[in-house]
Amino acid sequence: MRGRASDDYGVARAAFCWELARKDKDAAPASGRLDLPLPADPGRRADFTVTVATGAAPADAPDAIPLTVAPGDIISWWVEIADNAPAPSSFASPRRSVRVVTPDEKISEMMTRLREGMGELDDVSRRQEQIGDALGRLLPNAPQKK
Repeated sequence: MRGRASDDYGVARAAFCWELARKDKDAAPASGRLDLPLPADPGRRADFTVTVATGAAPADAPDAIPLTVAPGDIISWWVEIADNAPAPSSFASPRRSVRVVTPDEKISEMMTRLREGMGELDDVSRRQEQIGDALGRLLPNAPQKK
């Protein structure tokens, strides 16, 4: 995840927060907070990148947050920011969530989308035929389809 935080007083603190709700109610939920590095020159803006890895952290992101997830688990995340004002203010971004699915669930969802898309394409094709037929009646000298 990439993000940018900005404030007229400058960004004093930024943290990536997450919760993992388990489908298996016997498994303990997990949560965490990762303080995000801020630029050496504290300006009004801070850019950050956070990587979440299921399993071991990838070589290109050794500081990734490692999570062990199972189908049905829900990962939620948000960012909390505080500014440099004399009376500091803080802000939390809206929470985003994603549910871990099985390969079969993903294939089923993709097939449903494909069927819906094909149905829409059939509708467009039929409508185009109807328009062609109507134009043929309006323009009797137009070449006819064979």
